[in-house]
This record gives sequence, C-alpha cells and structure tokens, in this order.
Amino acid sequence: MSVTVRLSSKGQLTLPVSVREALDLEQGDSLELEIVDGNLVLSPLGSLASLTDEVMSWIAPGTTPVIDVSAYYSEHRND
Repeated sequence: MSVTVRLSSKGQLTLPVSVREALDLEQGDSLELEIVDGNLVLSPLGSLASLTDEVMSWIAPGTTPVIDVSAYYSEHRND
C-alpha cells in the first residue's frame, strides 16, 4: 500500500483511515520513527489492548487476580 500525506505547518502528519485500518491502529497507539538509508520508516509499537491481551495469555485460566497486594503478602509470607 502506498499513500501520500502532507506535513502540516506544525510538522504533523495525519495517517489516512486506510493505513490506520490496515495496521489496526487506534488513537493513543505508539509508533516508532526511524531514518534508514535516507528513508523514513514508521512502525507501530502495538496497542495497549494488544499488549494486555498478550500478557493475559501468560496467566493460567482460572487464576484469581491479586487485588490487595498487602493482604496477599501477609497471607503468603513465612514470618
């Protein structure tokens, strides 16, 4: 996919809807900007939602979340 964008007077770019949809980008997502061999390379760093989904996949199903850390430590310490 190739699209043309224009730099604003404030140095800002607007990513067209087609690009945002193709990369599943949402407001607030972070992007990395690099200059490689004189070319500008813009890469998504992933959304918070996708990061949350990935981290949650590491937790065994049925695991009870720890809401009160102090209570958890009190219950599990060998003091």
